[in-house]
Amino acid sequence: MKDIEYELTNVEQTVRHKCVKIFLDLIILSSLKRKELSGYDVMTVVYDKFHVLLSPGTIYPVLNSLKGKGLVQAKPTRRKKVYTLTDRGMTYTHLLSEEYDKFYSQLKY
Repeated sequence: MKDIEYELTNVEQTVRHKCVKIFLDLIILSSLKRKELSGYDVMTVVYDKFHVLLSPGTIYPVLNSLKGKGLVQAKPTRRKKVYTLTDRGMTYTHLLSEEYDKFYSQLKY
């Protein structure tokens, strides 16, 4: 019985980690809809919500990609960059959320 419990825990952790990595762009954009965040804040949000610890080497390339696409903008402050959604990013987040919802509904039984 303990083997099955361990396997379920391991499956849960694996699924959480994969989903966070796959949906990291949406997680970041959705989080930025609520408030501006630094890269460190994004790591904290991901950990608090999903119990997945990501490295800066995972977070910052996604933030830079979103910035390059014009979906977020970075404002330097004294000690860090703070990211906010652009108008384009707000529209894209809405469309992306709808598409993920459609996809997810296909996975339900």
